[in-house]
Amino acid sequence: MGSQWRVENTGSGATNLNLATHRIATANVEVRNGGRISFHGGANVYSSFAVSPNAGRATLSLTGAGSGIDFSGDATLLRVGTGSGGSGALRVQAGADIQGLWYMGVGRNGSSGNVLVDGTGSQLRLNGTASAAANDNSALSAMEIGRNGGNGQVTVSGGGRIVIEGSSARTNRGGIGIGRDITSTGALNIRGTGSEVRLQTASVLPGGGAGESLNPVMNVGREGNGVLDISGGGALRMIGNAISTPGFARDTTLNIGGLSDTATSGRGVATLSGAGSLLSVTGGDACIRVGRGPGGMGELTVSNQATVETTILTIGRAGQGSLLVDNGNLLIGGRFGSNSAVPANLGIGNLGGTGVATLRNQTVVTLATAEGAGVFLGGTGLTPGGTGVLNVSGGSSITINADPGKARFVVGWDGTGIASFDNSTLTMAGGRLSVASQPGSSGILRLANNSTVTTGWAGVGLYQLPDGSVTEGG
Repeated sequence: MGSQWRVENTGSGATNLNLATHRIATANVEVRNGGRISFHGGANVYSSFAVSPNAGRATLSLTGAGSGIDFSGDATLLRVGTGSGGSGALRVQAGADIQGLWYMGVGRNGSSGNVLVDGTGSQLRLNGTASAAANDNSALSAMEIGRNGGNGQVTVSGGGRIVIEGSSARTNRGGIGIGRDITSTGALNIRGTGSEVRLQTASVLPGGGAGESLNPVMNVGREGNGVLDISGGGALRMIGNAISTPGFARDTTLNIGGLSDTATSGRGVATLSGAGSLLSVTGGDACIRVGRGPGGMGELTVSNQATVETTILTIGRAGQGSLLVDNGNLLIGGRFGSNSAVPANLGIGNLGGTGVATLRNQTVVTLATAEGAGVFLGGTGLTPGGTGVLNVSGGSSITINADPGKARFVVGWDGTGIASFDNSTLTMAGGRLSVASQPGSSGILRLANNSTVTTGWAGVGLYQLPDGSVTEGG
């Protein structure tokens, strides 16, 4: 065991440790050879370890197995770059680790922050909590990258890991925010096999209910500009184990460009490339929304055998969204615990939004849930209105597997839909295909170059209900 440095306020107030507090100050701190910092926060207050809290320049390096920082106590913060004009850097390398932290801010208040977690065994773990007395609302652990005019960048590489965990019932959910405010920018890079960012919540109430924990959320470009890049076998996993019920919804959500259906939104860009690269959002009411809310602009690109998996993938929900899958994979399945009427689905353009999806070069899309699965262009029954465009080419395929009559492909629900297939296939045995489904809708389906559609029923300007009856549409 190496040297130990304990930081604690032995009175009743906050514990604070600052590196480079003056605007012209420079600080470099290195923890290595098994050395550890023990940082204990006070009760009912924030306690902060700040790497450049004002306008100075500071670097904190943790190197080697056994080296690191142990946080404990209420509402502990690690701030990397938090003063206007300053810069802070954190390096966690070669098996070093950070444990017990509640909140990390990277690049806040006009500063720049840079975090690197690199190497097998290197880990940054946020699993602390904040009390209502300290934070106004009790909260699970969270990370923000770029806030209040700041610029933040976090890179996980070489088998390093960031883990954000929640295992108690709190008022505020945990997660990650990238590019929070309108003048902020942030980026999260996950590079290489074994490199992982994991957001996970445990269930604390069997069967769910009011006392259940909250599943994680991640916003890429909430109001500012956010970037998520996963390459070379890296993985982002969001796992919502809190149980969602009709009375007490517990969604697990990734927003790319935006925050909600009504709030002014930013721009988010997410890119996955390379075999083994994975974006996985699973568990309670799992969804990925690309381009959400007024002004929201989102882009998702999946290429070279990378994979996305979730229950609902929406492109352009009250905003503008685009999806490009080039020789990649989409896996869509699971159920919504809060609403059994919601099928696993790919939705393109809904709630008045505009979505464009392009699938090419032997892309494989699979939707599979016995209770219901489908693709919807131009609105859905629960999220009406919008414009959706889908282009499928180059030997790509869409397969929808569900119980008879519960697989659906709708081109124009109550909005506008256009679907084009070129040398590609749509397969949903026993399913229902509808073009211009509801009154006032419009839809176009084009098939070219040996494209095929396999379905149990098809209608133009018609919609078949689950009981087999048919209604008139657009």
